[in-house]
Amino acid sequence: MSDTGWPVQTWRKSSRSSHLDCVEVARAADRRHILVRDSKCPDGPQLSMTCDDWRYFVCALIGGLDPPAYADRPT
Repeated sequence: MSDTGWPVQTWRKSSRSSHLDCVEVARAADRRHILVRDSKCPDGPQLSMTCDDWRYFVCALIGGLDPPAYADRPT
């Protein structure tokens, strides 16, 4: 169980993470939220966001691309 109160199935670490700068992500059991944590501090705080917000976040990171459903969101 995560400290957000949502059980998670599996935490996954990015293959691009270094041993110093690692984040892990997991889908909450409700299947509507994504959780993010620092892999060096697995019992520390976690960031939670909806799956839609996660998609927007990832698209912004990989080149500023807006998914069609988010065309009206600020950049």
